[in-house]
Amino acid sequence: MEHVSDTIVGMLGMVGSVLATENPPKPTASPDERRRALDAVKKLTGENDVRLEFRSRDQEPLGEDEPLILDTYVDGKDNEYWIEPHGGSIVQMGPESGRYSPPHTARPEDDRTVADLRTAAIVGKSTDSIR
Repeated sequence: MEHVSDTIVGMLGMVGSVLATENPPKPTASPDERRRALDAVKKLTGENDVRLEFRSRDQEPLGEDEPLILDTYVDGKDNEYWIEPHGGSIVQMGPESGRYSPPHTARPEDDRTVADLRTAAIVGKSTDSIR
């Protein structure tokens, strides 16, 4: 059986092949996987009015074993959850990583040197108090 991209090349030429290989369909979560994710987040947070937005599905390699599949969801409070979709287990959660946030510009006066940031991390104080 021919690969889909080979069929597209035959029908549309090389332009179709480039379009077929550069824009594969994005994976999504099934309704059952979304329900399991929502149930897991409700149980973890203790909140019943949680709204989750599915963001992506990624595979994490685990050596020679089958890769770990993780779905990323974000709630209305900008918390990000990495959830194993088949069992609904939360693998990691925390502040939204920024991968999906709109870009913003930083003001030049907000720049910090590595030394200032290192000192703040070690001392546990804001870098504003260092200046």
